Amino acid sequence: GCNKDDLKILNPNDPGLGSLNSEDGIKAFAAGLLEKPFGWHNNFEFGTAPFMIAVGHHSVMGDDMYVPWGNWGWRWSAIYKKIRINATSTEYEHTLYPGISQQEFMQANNSRAAGEVNSFKYEWVAAYWTIQQANQLLEALDADVPFAGNAENRKNFLRAWAYWWKGYMYSRVGSIYLAGLIVDQLGSTNPNYVTRQEIIDEATRNFDLADAILQTLPDDDDYLNVWNAIIPDFNNKAARVTPAMWRRAINTYKARNVLVNKKITEMTDAEWNQIITLATNGVQAGDNIFTLGMTPDGNNDLVGAFFHPYWLNNFGYGWWFVSERLIQEYKSGDDRFNRAFFVLPAPEVNKRNRGWNFGTRYGYVDIEDGGMFSTINGVGQWPISPSYEENQLMLAEAKLRKAAPDIDGGLAHVDQVRVFQNANLTAVSGTGLTLPEAIEEFRRERRVALALRGLSFYDARRWGITAPESAGGGRSDAMVVIPFSVYDPEGDGLPGVYPCYIEYNYMDYWDLPADELDFNIPASGSPPVIN
Repeated sequence: GCNKDDLKILNPNDPGLGSLNSEDGIKAFAAGLLEKPFGWHNNFEFGTAPFMIAVGHHSVMGDDMYVPWGNWGWRWSAIYKKIRINATSTEYEHTLYPGISQQEFMQANNSRAAGEVNSFKYEWVAAYWTIQQANQLLEALDADVPFAGNAENRKNFLRAWAYWWKGYMYSRVGSIYLAGLIVDQLGSTNPNYVTRQEIIDEATRNFDLADAILQTLPDDDDYLNVWNAIIPDFNNKAARVTPAMWRRAINTYKARNVLVNKKITEMTDAEWNQIITLATNGVQAGDNIFTLGMTPDGNNDLVGAFFHPYWLNNFGYGWWFVSERLIQEYKSGDDRFNRAFFVLPAPEVNKRNRGWNFGTRYGYVDIEDGGMFSTINGVGQWPISPSYEENQLMLAEAKLRKAAPDIDGGLAHVDQVRVFQNANLTAVSGTGLTLPEAIEEFRRERRVALALRGLSFYDARRWGITAPESAGGGRSDAMVVIPFSVYDPEGDGLPGVYPCYIEYNYMDYWDLPADELDFNIPASGSPPVIN
């Protein structure tokens, strides 16, 4: 007389998702794609938003900000080889950890036992969590679930959403790791690692699938219905990304993938022309893009009043600090500098004895007070997808670096970015700059206009700055706050800011995390997965 249903054993690792049997449930699941990379996961490494941790690593290695804390491995990825004060002998040369490189530090922490300090894991986790949820969304959309309105258009919007995120995350994997996995089956994996270029090709394939769908979607009530269901209010829902805007964002991301994964010395005219073609059809000045916002109290959003760049930048919180190497890129009279930064009562110098690069004279002005990069009340939208400024600066660089450079054409894009960001700087196009002068103008603008967007390491890598000194790498005339106990030519007993040479000597592409490799040994024929 017993009920046999009581005897059924459920697999807690595969509980099923009954909510995917309804339109509202599928929409809610699609909205959850944002939660995977950007959400605060209390069950993963002390509550971590893995993509924001990865953005921090990119920004410290690109040296537009610094983090003196070892949490989530942030400071370990910024272990430079040496800093040498320019006008002196090597007597005034600081080697942070003699004989040990960034690569050796990070590889030493590439184990499951290292826990949260394993820098390699975060971007990988963010990417493959998202890819798997996108796979599950696509599978649910192929089931016979009734949708209201124009059912096929609503489902196709959600398919484009899934393909966009797969393209986005494969792009991230291919742009930072030595190799990756192509995983298109829900709940499965494989040991067939492929090269980073094959991962970028997979990103392109998914972007193209999204683009093909978006060409067919009208910006109508059904589109708005799905948009309102999957974009939260705190992510600027009112700024709807139309199908045409979305397609242009895809073109800009595809241009980024061409640009950031080769050294400039390896680029061909065909690739510069490819970038020009894509970016010419990329994000426009009036386009809306996907962004990450927050709520004033940090409740009911994804970031929990912490895992958002503008929270982390707040000087009172003391997590992310502006680098002096970013400060020096601003031209005199740039209104963005006046809006964005304030002078500290006393400079931060060699903070926590972490190294000379861990110091600054400036803090971020809060957005509430007219600033750009910081908040104390949960205000501001951080760009998730490529922006108009990035698109224009790719056009600028391509035109300047082609075999037959278009100097004024490239500089015109620099001017447009400065106008867009209200820099109030005099135009540089048509002023007779030489090619080296134009490239320097562009370089500084790219550093300033795209600061703290997780792009600066890509640039430092492809420009050769993160290479060893023996290979022509490093940065000269880099401004560094030097402790007065080390160098005090003024004799005033105060720290000073002096031009220095910095040798970073960073890895170009990262090892795959042990969290993957321990359980998924590469099959025969796989490319290298460890430097």
